[in-house]
Amino acid sequence: MYEIVIFLELKMVLESLNIKTNYMSKGIVINDSKDVKVKDGVFIGLETAIEANNVSGLDLQNISVFDKSEFLLLQKQLTDEIDNSQLDVSTKKRLKITLDKTFKNNKVNQTEASTAKKMLKYVGDKAVDILIQMILMVSTQ
Repeated sequence: MYEIVIFLELKMVLESLNIKTNYMSKGIVINDSKDVKVKDGVFIGLETAIEANNVSGLDLQNISVFDKSEFLLLQKQLTDEIDNSQLDVSTKKRLKITLDKTFKNNKVNQTEASTAKKMLKYVGDKAVDILIQMILMVSTQ
């Protein structure tokens, strides 16, 4: 049985198993395979997260699929909260950079997330709530 754990080097792992990947409209394409396990995956903004053709014994564990528009809407709401806050311009800029680092590569950087959460307390509770929603959307936990 193959076991696939989704992480940054996912493409290399899948290609080593002769499973092709396409990051444009499909997350994973599995063809002519048997007993494949896909574990701990988050797919955002894809037309198809996992496509399986002629596959038996496909086991999906802890897989989350989200429409990119949901995440982008939360991101816009958070940006608006920051822009409308009383923070000075340089702090707003630092906060936005921290948020970009938090969600780099569709994965949550916990260190940056913690920093962003502390900074957002000065923006307001709504901003912190939005950040938590975004983290939950992307998190594989």
